Amino acid sequence: MSTLEYRSVGVSFGGVHALDSVTFQVESGHVVGLIGPNGAGKTTLINVTTGVVAPTTGSVTLDGERLAGRRQHQIARAGVARTYQNIRLFPRMTAMQNVIVGATRIRHDPDLGAFIFLPAVRRARLELEEHARYLLHRVGIPRDQWESNANVMPYGSQRRLEIARALAMRPRVLLLDEPAAGMNPQETAGMQALIRSIAGEGVAVLLVEHDMPLVMGSCDRVAVLNFGELIAQGTPGEVSRDPAVVEAYLGSEVSS
Repeated sequence: MSTLEYRSVGVSFGGVHALDSVTFQVESGHVVGLIGPNGAGKTTLINVTTGVVAPTTGSVTLDGERLAGRRQHQIARAGVARTYQNIRLFPRMTAMQNVIVGATRIRHDPDLGAFIFLPAVRRARLELEEHARYLLHRVGIPRDQWESNANVMPYGSQRRLEIARALAMRPRVLLLDEPAAGMNPQETAGMQALIRSIAGEGVAVLLVEHDMPLVMGSCDRVAVLNFGELIAQGTPGEVSRDPAVVEAYLGSEVSS
């Protein structure tokens, strides 16, 4: 059982408060949605979690251990993985190779390629490839795309590949930054099922997303940011009826 906890997290850039006293938590087996207008601080919070940005105040902990001050690779090895709003795959690597790269980010092994003739290293390489195949199947990428370069894969498969690469790190916490951006309704429905299934395996999932039907259908709880402040949190139903949330973000169409 893992818990990612934000306590009074604040971030300031030149006197501008990107985040101000943000407090909530994400537990294993649950999906927490993080919503708010553009510029509300959602991606900043992910960047704080992964060590890209240092918090000015407050703390981020995973199972009571502070993440702030650690290097990005150390946070990854501690069990935190992420995807990106703008796809950041290795375009000229195959789907298989992209997932293997994700797995090697948390390994302490020497360069597997340099010592491939050693039996132990060859066995480790085979294990990586087997796990990569499992994850590609797990996220729903067709087998005939596994050896395709990422840049020629369909858009929806690229989105799923980012998730497979993150899962290759065997995370306790998965941070999803708009995983359904640009997807059609059918692809979005498949993404919702995938997110729920990942949480069902005991991963704590933080979902940043603008697609409200996806958020309402995927999340156990929702936290709402506006101008860097947490203005509401609760179940999807509670948040959708909160007057402050409706005024700041959702609008009458969603709240009705």
